[in-house]
Amino acid sequence: TREPRRSPPGTGLGASVDRRLPAVPLVDDNGRRTSLAAFRGRWVVLVPSMTLCHEVCPLTTAAVIRLDRLMAAAGVGGRFVAVTVSVDPWRDTPRRLRAYRRMTGADFPMLTGDVGSLRRLWSSLGIDFERVSPPTPPDRDWMTGRPERFDVEHTDGAFVIDPRGVERLAVPGM
Repeated sequence: TREPRRSPPGTGLGASVDRRLPAVPLVDDNGRRTSLAAFRGRWVVLVPSMTLCHEVCPLTTAAVIRLDRLMAAAGVGGRFVAVTVSVDPWRDTPRRLRAYRRMTGADFPMLTGDVGSLRRLWSSLGIDFERVSPPTPPDRDWMTGRPERFDVEHTDGAFVIDPRGVERLAVPGM
């Protein structure tokens, strides 16, 4: 995992922002076309993730599951949604996202897209991702059991999007 985008000095944990996200086509875990606009009317916590991550992403998934359950228990689940969007467009297919949801027990939207769409979305938020050589020996793909042919390095963060689709808060790192 790379160094997170740094907040401006004096902003504390996250940076308050007021900007619209680019409209990019995404795909859900059932293969349906969607976008972040599908969540208008609700507060969104948006985080990058990838199903083959062996470092921060499993922890992020667990944190998002916990957040989702806490919001539901607080009675605000209808006004809130946690969403993960892949930083691995090469491998995170709808089928893999479904399998990952089953494996982790996640009950929130997991989205993916093509390389260009995901780069446009994530670069607007200061998140970078790139294919790199796998470690030696390579990790094994949990779904296929085969050695992974590459890894993906990416920055981490969490973003709060208001009901109008405007980014309100950026928190760098996990």
